[in-house]
Amino acid sequence: MALPGEVGHGYEAETDEDARIIAAFKVRDDATLMTIAKARGTTELVSPLMVCQSGAGFYIGTYSIHWDQDWQDQFPESGGWFVEPYSRESYDYYATEQAAQAALDNESWCPR
Repeated sequence: MALPGEVGHGYEAETDEDARIIAAFKVRDDATLMTIAKARGTTELVSPLMVCQSGAGFYIGTYSIHWDQDWQDQFPESGGWFVEPYSRESYDYYATEQAAQAALDNESWCPR
């Protein structure tokens, strides 16, 4: 469930801002993500459903960007913000990014 200020967890991009957030997560544009989170008055921003990648392959899930004081102390250049996987929503892993994106676009993926 989304917290106040978060992008709704568990749905595809519904607004231009959702699409902007997905694009920023894809290229790790932390500055844009920080700006959006700060404008919403939150220390965490969760992406809408998108194609994610791990060592096991591509999957449908979400990412989040968090602000953390300990991270700020250890890595001052980060401004205290870091991106990490938030959830894996698909049961399956996909061999290619294109296959995962097609499953997301066609709503043909199986939830966990």
